[in-house]
Amino acid sequence: MKGSMLVLRTAHNPYEALKLRAYFAIFDLGDNAHVILYGNGAIVPKEDGSIDTFPIIESDLLRAMRSCEIVKV
Repeated sequence: MKGSMLVLRTAHNPYEALKLRAYFAIFDLGDNAHVILYGNGAIVPKEDGSIDTFPIIESDLLRAMRSCEIVKV
């Protein structure tokens, strides 16, 4: 990775408006420690209709979250 890769480039429309649909779970482990699991899809508006990636990955997100084992050491 080169430093030039981290420099922002000027663009007429640098950001695209989108909405996020997400699952998240917060676990309090005590002793001021928390675990946060987060996964999201995006709804990107287009001229010919929005693209929603959430339904495509929703079952994978849930399966990944359910497969996590949180172990306090």
